[in-house]
Amino acid sequence: MEETVDVDCGGYVVREERTLVIDVVAFLDDAGEPTLVQLHVHGIVVRTNLDTGKSSTEHPGVNVFLDFTEETETYVGGTFVVVVEGEGIVIQDTGRVVFSPDGILFEAGPQDSLHGPELVCSHLG
Repeated sequence: MEETVDVDCGGYVVREERTLVIDVVAFLDDAGEPTLVQLHVHGIVVRTNLDTGKSSTEHPGVNVFLDFTEETETYVGGTFVVVVEGEGIVIQDTGRVVFSPDGILFEAGPQDSLHGPELVCSHLG
């Protein structure tokens, strides 16, 4: 999957260019209904401030589990590890997070953007 998205960061625009590969495995019950869907997402995301040319790179590598029996969505691995040249890692969402319809059930590891989504713009301002 390839896509380009322009993000309005309130005074400047960041272009996000994504090239992702998503592998999907579905587990079905005896009636053929999905009980669990597992996705493995990997690739590269490059974000560039269109005014300054400052950019960041991300190489996501995450497993996503959609459990229809338990009604949970689980992310394991490096959901976001954003690197800016000369600065190092500026956003890191790694570890494990389990969501239910009521919110977060479990969280382990740093989850920067989960608790501060504005970080996606701030590191390129």
